[in-house]
Amino acid sequence: MRHHLLLLIFFFAACYFGTLWGQKNQLTGIVTEISGEPLVGANLMAKDGLEGNILAFAITDSKGRYQLLLPPGLDSLWVEVKHLTQNAEGKWLPNRSQELNWQLLPRTYELPTMEVTQQAVTRRGDTLIFDVAQLREKSDQNIEQLLQRIPGITVSPEGQISYEDLPISKFYIEGLDLLEGRYAIATRNLSVDAIRDVEILERHQPIRALDSIIVPPNAAINLRLKSSITFAGTMEGGLGLSPALYDAQGTGFGFTRQQQFNAIGSVNNIGKRRANDYQNFYEDTDFRLPLLSPTLARKPFGLPTEAYLDNQEYTGSLSFLRKIKDQSQFKLNGFVVTDAIDFQGGNTTVFRDDNNAATFSESLVARQQIDRLNGRLLYEINRKRFYLNSTVEVEANQDETLGDNVVNGAFVPEQFGQEDWEVDGNFQAIVRHKQKAFQLWGNLNYQEQDVALAVAPLVVSVPELPLLTLDTARQTARRTALTGNVYTSLATRKGRWQASGRVGLKFERETLGSILQEDRSGSERLPAALFQNDTRQRILRPYFYQQLKRETDRHFWTLTLPLSLDLFSYEDRLRRGALRQNLLVTKPGLGYSYRFPKGQFLSFGYSFNLDYQRDNQLFEGYILRRNRFFDRTAADVNRSRAHQLSVSFRGNNLASTLRYQTNLSAGFTSTDLLAEASFDATGQSQSLVQERNTRRRYAWGNRLVWAVSSGFELRLNTEYTLANYPIVLNGRVSRQFYDQFSLKLEMEQVFSSAVFRLSPELVRTFSDLASLVQWQEKLGGSYYQKLPDGWGATRLQYTYQNFRNDDRTATTNLLSMSYERKVFDDNWELRLVARNLLGTETYQWSGIDVYAVSASSFRLRPRQLFVSLKRTL
Repeated sequence: MRHHLLLLIFFFAACYFGTLWGQKNQLTGIVTEISGEPLVGANLMAKDGLEGNILAFAITDSKGRYQLLLPPGLDSLWVEVKHLTQNAEGKWLPNRSQELNWQLLPRTYELPTMEVTQQAVTRRGDTLIFDVAQLREKSDQNIEQLLQRIPGITVSPEGQISYEDLPISKFYIEGLDLLEGRYAIATRNLSVDAIRDVEILERHQPIRALDSIIVPPNAAINLRLKSSITFAGTMEGGLGLSPALYDAQGTGFGFTRQQQFNAIGSVNNIGKRRANDYQNFYEDTDFRLPLLSPTLARKPFGLPTEAYLDNQEYTGSLSFLRKIKDQSQFKLNGFVVTDAIDFQGGNTTVFRDDNNAATFSESLVARQQIDRLNGRLLYEINRKRFYLNSTVEVEANQDETLGDNVVNGAFVPEQFGQEDWEVDGNFQAIVRHKQKAFQLWGNLNYQEQDVALAVAPLVVSVPELPLLTLDTARQTARRTALTGNVYTSLATRKGRWQASGRVGLKFERETLGSILQEDRSGSERLPAALFQNDTRQRILRPYFYQQLKRETDRHFWTLTLPLSLDLFSYEDRLRRGALRQNLLVTKPGLGYSYRFPKGQFLSFGYSFNLDYQRDNQLFEGYILRRNRFFDRTAADVNRSRAHQLSVSFRGNNLASTLRYQTNLSAGFTSTDLLAEASFDATGQSQSLVQERNTRRRYAWGNRLVWAVSSGFELRLNTEYTLANYPIVLNGRVSRQFYDQFSLKLEMEQVFSSAVFRLSPELVRTFSDLASLVQWQEKLGGSYYQKLPDGWGATRLQYTYQNFRNDDRTATTNLLSMSYERKVFDDNWELRLVARNLLGTETYQWSGIDVYAVSASSFRLRPRQLFVSLKRTL
C-alpha cells in the first residue's frame, strides 16, 4: 500500500512540474492610434528575428485589446504590430509576461506616379492656352514678366498689354473681369504660383448678346487658377539705409465661384510708384494739355522709379465682384493715393531760328504733394439675348507744388495748386433677336478744375506788349465741362457679311475763366484785358456711323463710314465776340487682310479724316501755362484734312521658331491754322496764325523674334520715321525736316540654373531746324543665378545710357544687385537689395524738340542697402 502511495505522489508531482514547465508567458495590452482611439484588427506577431519566423500571433478586439502567448525557449523575441491604416512598429522584448500598450502613427501611402506631359501651347478654336509651368522662368517675379514671353504679346512700361499690336479688350481671372481695366494690380501683385494657364482669347466679344454678330479685332486674356476656390496674398516689409528707408505692402486676392475680391495697402519711400498700377487701360488716353503746370525737373525715361524717385507714397485699393446670378454681377472698385515727391535737377534749353538763339539755364528744386480718390460702381447683366451695363464713377484730385527754382542765375520761386473732380455715368442696353442686336448707350460726364500758378518774379514777354518784369504774379484759371452722348445702334450678320449702324447725338459745353494778377506793390501794371478770359464753347453733334465687314477663310474686308455734323458755337464774354459754324466731320476707312495657308497675314489700310482741332478750348487772351511760357489760341476753328495709308505683313506660327512683322505707313495732313512760336532771351509764347500748311510723315517698323534654341531667343526691333512739316518762328515761316532711326536687340539665354539678358539699343535723331544730329546709345543687362543647396539666388542689373551730339555728351551708369532666399521653413522670402552701387549722382540726357535743343539732369537716389521679408499666402 505504501508502495502504491509513493507512486501516486510521484505521478501528481510529475504532472505539476510538467505543467509549470510547459506554461507560456503572456504579452497583453491595448493598441491605439495617435488620437487615443482603439485600433480594431491590429495584428501582433512574435518572431525570432526582424526577418525571422512567426512564432506567435494575435489580433486586437473591438476595444483594441490583445493577448499574445509568447513561445518558450528564447530569452527575447521581436514583437511587431501592423495595421492597414497605420505605420508598423516593432521592438525587442524579453520573453516574460508583461503588459504593454502600443500607439501607432497614421500611415502615408505612396501611390505609383504617372507622368502627364502637357504641351506648352495648345489651340482650341480661337483660344490659345499656354501652360504656365512650362512658360515661366526661374527669374520671373510677376505675371507681367511671364506674359511678355508669349508670342504676339507686348507690355508697355506702364503695364498696358497688347496682342498683335492692339490693346487687349478684357483681362479676366477665371472668366471674370474683377479689375475693370486696372489689371496691372493683378499682373504685378498676384503670385505666379497661383496660375495654371494663360488663355489668349483671339477676336473676343465680351458681350454675349453680340457674339457671332460683331467680331472685334482685338483679343482678351484669361488667367486660369490652379484651384477654382483660391485665396492668394502677400505680406512684405523692409527697412534700409541712405537715407532711412521703409517699404510695406499687403495684398489679398480671393476667388470663388460666386465672388472675387482684391485689397491692397502699401507705404514706401524707396521710389516705388504703386499708384501706376491703378491706371485704367480700357479708357482712351487724354492728350489735352494741362491748363497750367509747375516748372519741374524732367523725370528720367527708361529707368525703374526705384532708381530716381524720391517719394513718400501711401496707397490703398479695393475691388469686389459678386455674381448675383449666373449672368449678372455687381462690382465695386476704388483706390486712394497720397504721395509727396521731391524733384531736383536742371535743364539747359537753347531755342534757335535762322537768325538768333535764346538760352535758358534752370536749376530746379520742388516738392509736390499729390492726393487722389477714386470710386466706381458697376452693375452688369450679360445674357445671350440681353445685356445691361450701368456704371457710376467719381474721382477727385489735388496737387500742390512748391518750387525753389533758379533761372539764368535769378531766383524764381513758384507756387502751384490744382483741384479737380469728375463724375462719370454710363448706361448700355442690348437686346438680341436671332442674328440682329439693338443697342441703346448713354454717357454723362461733368468736370470741374481750379488751377493757380504764382511766380516771383515774372517776366512778361509777348509780341503785343513791351517787356514787363513783375515782382509777383498769380495766374488763376477755372474750367468746367459737361458732355453727354446717347446713341442707338443695330448690328446684324448674314453669312459672311457683318453690318452695324449707329445713330446718336452728342453735346459738349465747356467754360473757361482766367486772370493774371500782379502784386500791387509792383512798379508796372498789366493790361488786364489781354490776360483775362471768360469764354463759353458749345457743340451739338448729331452723328451716324456704319461699318461693313466680309470675312472668308482667306480674305477680310472692312469698310467704315462715320459722319457727323457739328453745330459749333463760341462766345467770348469779355470781348463780345461770337462764332457759329456748322462743320462736317467724317473719317471713312477701308481695310483688307489676306491670310496665307501657313498663317501669315498681309494687310492694307486707307483712311481719310475731315475734322477740326478739338483738344483745346478757344480763347484769345493769354494764359501763363508755365513760367515764361504764355499761350493763346485763335477764335477760329482749325480745320484739318488727313490721308493715312498703311501696309503690314506678319507671320506668327506657334509651331515655328521665327516670328516677324513689318509695317509701312504714310500720312499727309493739312490744317487751316499754324502754330507760331515766338521767343527771346526772357521767355516764349505761342499763338495760332492763318497759314495753310501740309505735314508729311512716313514710318517703317520691323519686329523679329527668333527662338534660336530651346533656351536662347533673339528679339530685334527697328523703326524709321521721316517727317516734314511747316512751322512759324518769330514771324518767319520755315519747314522742319526731322528723321529718327532706332535699333533695339534683345537677347535672352536660359540655363538650367541661370538666366542672362542683354539689350543694346541705338537711336539716331536729326533735325535740320536745330542743325543737329544726336546719337543715343543704351545697354541694359541682367543676370540671374540660382545658387546650389537651397541657398537662394542672386540677381545683377546694369544700365548704361549715352547721349552725344555736336554740343555735348552725357553718360549714365547704374548697377544694382540683389540676393533672395527662402527662410523660416520656406514660408518667407528674404531679399537684400543694393542699388546704385556705382554711386551715380545724376541721370543726364539731351534731346531735340523741333527748334529747341535741351540738356537735362535729374538727381538719382544715392547708394542704398535694403532688406525685406515677403510671405506669399
